[in-house]
Amino acid sequence: LRKLLEDVHLEAEQTQHILKKKHQESVVDFQDQIDILTKAKLKVDKEKNKFQSESYELTEQLEKATVEAANHNKNVKSLNIVIQELNLRIEEMNRSIVDLTSNKQRISVENIELHKSVQELKVKIEEVTYISKNASSNLEEYRRKLDDEERRRRKLDGDFQAISIELANLRASYDEECELRIDIERKYSNECASAASYKSKY
Repeated sequence: LRKLLEDVHLEAEQTQHILKKKHQESVVDFQDQIDILTKAKLKVDKEKNKFQSESYELTEQLEKATVEAANHNKNVKSLNIVIQELNLRIEEMNRSIVDLTSNKQRISVENIELHKSVQELKVKIEEVTYISKNASSNLEEYRRKLDDEERRRRKLDGDFQAISIELANLRASYDEECELRIDIERKYSNECASAASYKSKY
């Protein structure tokens, strides 16, 4: 019986030792699992913070892009208005150039006709002077006409020169307006491309 008790006691100690060892192994295993879960939690928290930061940055970028797109749209509308105004001004200048060109051609024709009339009157004066010195009344009449035609010719010459200068200035202004319109249309195209790019991105 004593030996049986000793065997039972020894077996109990062995069982206790085995259970204690298993307990320690379980504790170590649980500790390892806790460490793994803790690291996983830290990693998740880090990823969460990173995601929140990226989300804030994307939100700010989206808001900035929205403002920039609105500004681009506003610039596009302003440029459209400027282009329309320039087109109207260019059309008016085209009409003015046509009118001035027509007036210039008319005055040029009248000037040529006046030159011919003056030459004809000079020839007549010479003929009258040569034929008869006594025809003073006719001679004075022709001279008066000649003076009138000369004054008219000088006036037309002055008008012709003034219109030529005005036409040259108007053509220079027309060229400047055309260059300005081309520049604004190029900016308009760039603004439209930028607005389209922002729309496609956001």
